[in-house]
Formats: sequence, C-alpha cells, structure tokens
Amino acid sequence: CMCVSTVSTFTCLPWSTAIEATADVAQNALSVILEDKGVTLQTLNTTTSIIYNGHRQINNHVDNLRKKDGTFDHNGNSQVENTVTCVICFGDTRTLILQQFRNRDIKLFPEDGIWRKGKKNGPQPIGEPISVTLEHGDMFVLMPSDEEYLLRPSYDKCKTYFRHRSEGVHGRDNSMMSLGLALRVCSTSLLVKQSSGLVVLEDHEHKHKVKATKKLESYMMEKKQKEEDDRLRQNLWMNIERYFKPT
Repeated sequence: CMCVSTVSTFTCLPWSTAIEATADVAQNALSVILEDKGVTLQTLNTTTSIIYNGHRQINNHVDNLRKKDGTFDHNGNSQVENTVTCVICFGDTRTLILQQFRNRDIKLFPEDGIWRKGKKNGPQPIGEPISVTLEHGDMFVLMPSDEEYLLRPSYDKCKTYFRHRSEGVHGRDNSMMSLGLALRVCSTSLLVKQSSGLVVLEDHEHKHKVKATKKLESYMMEKKQKEEDDRLRQNLWMNIERYFKPT
C-alpha cells in the first residue's frame, strides 16, 4: 500500500461533477505512482462513499474475497482482478490500521501437501499492526498484493495477507467528520436515475418487478387476513369462557 497527498482543498460542487473531477485526479495520480508495479490499470468506474463521525469505526475486513486456495473469487467480487482500491479523504483526520493475518483453515504449507488446522479456525493476527494517518486531501491506495496470500519477509513461516480497519476520527467528537471516497474498477455496472439512485429497469426486468410486487401485495393481504382471523378466534374463545363456562 502507499499513501500520497494529491489535493489540499475541496470545493463543494454538484455531486456528479465532484465525483468525475475526483476520479480524474485519482486516475492521473495512479498512472504515475503505479507505473511498473504489476497491477492492471483501467479507468475507475465506480465509487463508494463512507462517512466517519464521532465513534464510528469499521472492523478488520478485505475488499476482495478469495477462495480457500487463495485465488481470486470471480463470482464473489464485482471488482476487476489485480486492480487497486483508491480512497481519497476529505475532512478531519482519521487513522487506518493494516493488520497482517494468517488463516488457520487453509493449506498454509503447500510444499509438503499437509492440510493443517488449528484448534481455532479462521484468521489469526500476525505481528504488530501498521497505522496510517489519513488527513484531508490524502489518497490511500490499497494494492492487490496487500490482500493476496503470499510469503512475506515480515513472516515467512506461512502465507499471509493484510486486512484493514478504521479507528475513526481523531478525538472522536460528534462534531468531527471524515469522508472517504473509495474508487474502484468494477466488471459490472448498472444504470441508475440521477435524482433517486434507483436502478433503471429494462422491459423484461420491469415485468418481473410488477409480478414480484403483486405477489408481495398478495402475501401481505393474506398475512393481514390471518392476523384478523387470529384476533377473531381469540375473541370468540374469550367470550365462550366468559358466557358459556359451566357452573
């Protein structure tokens, strides 16, 4: 991973214009800093906004899923393989933590062909975490190799990978805020309405939506009728107990 400063000010622009301008800045920076880094350089075509304020934190995670053997899971990811995740930060300072992990439920020593499992399966942290301070205007680049299962100089006993998390805004004051725009290259895309963000459906998809809506409405009506029947049944039973109870 690498962290470089690309901009020092943020001008409030209409959302679509701001995203386009931000992506252009990131694209130009990536073309320079990622030259000869062995990654696939394609046009950034999607963004996710994450707002941190007060005590909000995000736990350890990876951006791209991998299979048990460590290979890229094409069915589980929308991001293109071997592309970076680029995050541009605005607002107050926050801290990003990268932690090296090993998996106990995968084959860690492929050279001897032994499937090793520990008493506790799942990720196990290795070594000390790496702290990255992200200030207003910083661009953080998560490299594909950060999340790959590799033998690394920091821990060469088995293959490891990095997960990352956010420690939140410095000071954790509710009046403080940090906005992160995560830019990626995705293999799939959807056309949405600019005013609402809702997906624009094709003709055959619209028919499915109408059919699904009718089924949902029918289900809700049946559910409501069942609830009314239950209430009526309870009232009848209470009346029987009250008026027809043998003496």
